[in-house]
Amino acid sequence: MKLLFENWRKYLKEANESIDHSEASHLQTVDRALGHFVTSVNELIQRVQNEEDFNEEDFIDKLWTLYRRSKITSHQLGNFLNDLMDGHDLPKHIDDAILGFAMEFTGPTPEGRSHEKIPAIVTFDFDDTLSLSHWDDDKGFVYDGPYQEMMDLLMNYHKEGSKIYIVTSRHKEMQDEDGNWFTFNPKVNPSKRYIKDYQMPVWEFVKKNGLPIQDVIFTNGQLKAEAEDGLIELGSDVHHDDDPEEIHAAQQAGIKTTISDPYPEERQEKWEAASPERDAAANEMKARIAAHQQRQSEK
Repeated sequence: MKLLFENWRKYLKEANESIDHSEASHLQTVDRALGHFVTSVNELIQRVQNEEDFNEEDFIDKLWTLYRRSKITSHQLGNFLNDLMDGHDLPKHIDDAILGFAMEFTGPTPEGRSHEKIPAIVTFDFDDTLSLSHWDDDKGFVYDGPYQEMMDLLMNYHKEGSKIYIVTSRHKEMQDEDGNWFTFNPKVNPSKRYIKDYQMPVWEFVKKNGLPIQDVIFTNGQLKAEAEDGLIELGSDVHHDDDPEEIHAAQQAGIKTTISDPYPEERQEKWEAASPERDAAANEMKARIAAHQQRQSEK
């Protein structure tokens, strides 16, 4: 146990030496995020410290979840745990569990664990991200069904505690008194157009698939990162989209992005035509195409 504590002290010393003293003093300030994290950990300890069937592994799992959902830095976590182990008379089983967590955090990531933070706000495009369709010369776009890879990802975010929004460049969709869906676009004539029964309204899709989302945002043709109530206004931490322009605009706004294009081989030209500023996104798509082709050849 003494060795574990000394290793943790060594980690703290190296971590604090790697940043400026001015920043270190700032990181040690109990801000709102850190205050919320400290309160959550203290509440967890109060709940479990007298449990007869206390499970150390389960307790460490809960600490990981609290950390990943928080907005605190690793330095703030280190300072808090140092204070917790140094200045509090904790039951031995709790103290041992916290030291176990500290060693996991400072060492190689154990299998099944992740240091990656859970994003608070996650946004998904709709068409060709959550919903699949194909082009018909007579009908136009025809709904095919959900894109299961993205649907599974959305549900995983929800399970980890993220708040999820659908942000689509579609025009606002509404229902009439009979429950029929239509779009409203004052810039075209007619401005009110009913959605065909072989197409899929966004809210109908949400209801049919039981998606746990906060809201659907319609940007009415504007880029999602530039729309008045779009990605920036929502505070999106991660945005998923199939459109190179949307990916680029989100990246320019400092938002992490994930390419969701379900047809990478068919639309390779779309990504190769991207401007040099979008090379990172285009290269990601090329890598995905190569990986897809490799999987196909191995079947």
